[in-house]
Amino acid sequence: MITRVGYAQHFRELSNIAQGLHTTERTKAMQLQSWILQRLNKVSKGVKDGFPPLAYAISLEQIDSLAQAIGMLAQQDGRNRELEIEAFEIGLRTRDGTEFPAIRAMDYYTKRQYDSAIVHFDRALQEGFHTPGLYLLYGNALALSQRYSESLSRFEEGVRRYPDDGMLRFTLGKYYVRARIQPERAAELLQWCIENENPREKVEAAQKLLYSLVR
Repeated sequence: MITRVGYAQHFRELSNIAQGLHTTERTKAMQLQSWILQRLNKVSKGVKDGFPPLAYAISLEQIDSLAQAIGMLAQQDGRNRELEIEAFEIGLRTRDGTEFPAIRAMDYYTKRQYDSAIVHFDRALQEGFHTPGLYLLYGNALALSQRYSESLSRFEEGVRRYPDDGMLRFTLGKYYVRARIQPERAAELLQWCIENENPREKVEAAQKLLYSLVR
């Protein structure tokens, strides 16, 4: 029997697959994300029109969160304008015309308006929306605003929530090394990245940072 949580989880699993394809097979990733958004758009119409919940086994809040995650990733990529538009169309329905806070935060972030980005990243978290990418950019925005303690706390929160995300671990470890604090924690984070080759493109950098701790 399909449940509300199970069906939403199915969409999340597809979204995670698409995100994993982004670095190696970008075209396939975009095609899958577009299919997900098209399906969510159709489902959101049914839910909005009052179909019984079990007809789709997903809520408007869950649809909103999924669309926001894909829209944020598309905006971060900077080459997926069509996906951004599809995500915004869903947001017009799920939010009655109001904007996605995480996507608005990304807009400010790319314009280097970090204080404004922080406000919207925080709003997204307060709404219950969270992804590894949100924690990464939120933590970076805090650091770039010279709010270093808050930045480290936000990264630690992200690592606790997403312990298998290598980029969060690598970035937090790098910031600890740069700040010359928490050397044991930095070594733990960087060693994990090296042993798991995650993120693969940062393994060499993680090795250099770890070496700098033991010299």
